[in-house]
Amino acid sequence: MFLGILAVKQGNFGFYDADFGWKKPMWVSPIGLTSTYVFTNMIILVDTRFKDGIKAWVSMDEKKMKHLELFTELLSYATLDQSPLVMGSTRSNSRL
Repeated sequence: MFLGILAVKQGNFGFYDADFGWKKPMWVSPIGLTSTYVFTNMIILVDTRFKDGIKAWVSMDEKKMKHLELFTELLSYATLDQSPLVMGSTRSNSRL
């Protein structure tokens, strides 16, 4: 099984700096188009918006992901991404 890991030194690619006229985004994520998504079997590490943690975008086929979900020791260090709506209510708008 091939598993690629991409660690981004520049933090978060500037994703959170984009402003399309309605302020900067509170939350970003990669998109998956199909099961042949270009980043299948990849882990991409990026800083969180406030640089207070690291996001791990994990992309695997369903069978391999089910095995990862059983790795309880690893999962004990992880939290799932919150909904952007919940995140918006917990952070001050002054940091936008």
